Amino acid sequence: MIINQINNSCQFKTNTFKAYNKSVYDKVTNRFLYDTTTCFARRDLDWNKLTDFLINKYKNVSKVNTIIHACSDGEELYTFAAALLSRGINTDKFFPIIGKDINKDNIKIAQNSIYEISNKEIEQLENIIKTSYRNYFDILPDTSFNSKDTVKIKGKDTFSKLLKFEQGDITEDYRSIPSENTILFLRNVWPYLGTKNGYKLSTKLAYQLKPSSTLVIGMYDRAWNFCKILKDAGFKETEVPYVFEPQ
Repeated sequence: MIINQINNSCQFKTNTFKAYNKSVYDKVTNRFLYDTTTCFARRDLDWNKLTDFLINKYKNVSKVNTIIHACSDGEELYTFAAALLSRGINTDKFFPIIGKDINKDNIKIAQNSIYEISNKEIEQLENIIKTSYRNYFDILPDTSFNSKDTVKIKGKDTFSKLLKFEQGDITEDYRSIPSENTILFLRNVWPYLGTKNGYKLSTKLAYQLKPSSTLVIGMYDRAWNFCKILKDAGFKETEVPYVFEPQ
């Protein structure tokens, strides 16, 4: 059933992927905080194609509003930010990037910018940025890079200061999203809204956003037929998988 939805609801197909399900604990008390399914360079997006598409789309625009809702602990935001910077773009144009999540613990992790990154994630991230990830992250001194599977990192101050994180709920915050020249990531969260509420939000966003704006979704959203729902609400697909524009 889901496979048929994936094949029929969008014209694009990408390689399947498995993001990392991470259980996050308080570092002092070891109290369980939350589970989050995320990783750097999550492979349901062609990050190179997406970044090049957006840079070209907004090449004649002086300022772009970049917002990532449901940002989890910020790893996708850091991925996109590094992808932009690696291409030498003007930081005044695409930055700051705003990350929002309904979970305040997610936001706290994102603001601290401390992550445990796997060797596979490093490989995937460096395939996007075409340089060492250490240009954007510092290895924490209490962690050996020779670790078998992971290394603990922290975003460099000059990098992290370009990103802002705050608590937010897209079902309420959509009203404050700038209508023009906005890149809105809302990925792998639509099924949690449900079909009825998802359609309501998609119609509100289609009304709120002008054609100069861009909406980016994820594979999980496509699997639950939200590509069709977005198109019914007034969005159109672009040549980049999972990327839509208001009509």
